[in-house]
Amino acid sequence: MGYPLSYMQGNCEEKEAEGFLEVKKVDILWNDHPRESKKIHGSSGELYLRVSMSGKTGRRRLWSMLMDNCLQIMNLIDWSRSHPDNNLETAANDIGKDILPQHLILVADCLSATGEFVGLNAKALPNRKDTHLYPRHSYKHSPGACFIKAAKGGVVDELHGSVEALAWGNTPPSGTGRQFDILYSKEGLNLSKPLNPYDLLGSQISSSSKNAFETSKAWNNTLDKCDVTSIGLEKSESVFKSVIRKYLTINDIQKWTLTLKRILRKYDINESLTEGDKSILKMALHFHPHKVDKMGSGVQDIKVGQHPKHENARCFMLVRIDRTEEDFSYHKCVMGALEIVAPERAKSYRSKWMNHLPE
Repeated sequence: MGYPLSYMQGNCEEKEAEGFLEVKKVDILWNDHPRESKKIHGSSGELYLRVSMSGKTGRRRLWSMLMDNCLQIMNLIDWSRSHPDNNLETAANDIGKDILPQHLILVADCLSATGEFVGLNAKALPNRKDTHLYPRHSYKHSPGACFIKAAKGGVVDELHGSVEALAWGNTPPSGTGRQFDILYSKEGLNLSKPLNPYDLLGSQISSSSKNAFETSKAWNNTLDKCDVTSIGLEKSESVFKSVIRKYLTINDIQKWTLTLKRILRKYDINESLTEGDKSILKMALHFHPHKVDKMGSGVQDIKVGQHPKHENARCFMLVRIDRTEEDFSYHKCVMGALEIVAPERAKSYRSKWMNHLPE
């Protein structure tokens, strides 16, 4: 129990506590002021009394008795700063037994980890068995459910050594320190056959393939031979779009656009494309809004031509089986792909190129 003695700094060493049998001893101590307080009070600290009590009476009762016996000097004591000690050292002294720092660390660690205070006595130690540890629960219950719950909660494996080491507050080098994770078995998750989105749009789709949709027996020929009677045209288009959304990304379309632009510029006027470039153009043509009209009786060749309605404007020319020719813009093919994968990008692309597009 402490009292500040700023009023007795001159002769407090000569004072003697008398007439109170419960007073065990009185210590005169010095308390340093914080830096901010030193500037305000002009001193580095102050003296204070620490009164140690004895007897079996409770702490609150002793404090009341001490106040009653200080009535004669009541006005000299700053009661707002006088109080019974309520710190860890005082509590440890009240136990009457030596407590090692390791014991206090163990109690603090348990409180931090579990949120529960477990005392170091005969009644409290058995409660340690009820500490909420997932590995310990797995020994008593279903291991799988316990570890899955630990993984969902992001729990880390913090198992520490033997009971003897824990009793002294030490941390044995045990446990993995790894986080619990859910690992899925690969059984039943493998694709029966690797899928390539370009193969789905390419010219080598087999008529016997059991894909969810049927497009054309040969992309490099004509769409009027496309077998959609078994599933219907609308259903075929719907399934096709769902596959495109699943496998085609914005980055793919951007790379695809640059490739089409490069192909358009590398050939001379009326020069036919190579077979590799034709395959890319046939794939792009499927996204054109008027692909059926453009392909007509079927595609025999693709070349670079000059658009009749736009002076000095290059475009791709389809040479049909019936020897007729039809121009088409790769920009409209790009917009068709964007409308499936990212409609918001299609609007900006349309506003940029629409006024300059050949049909």
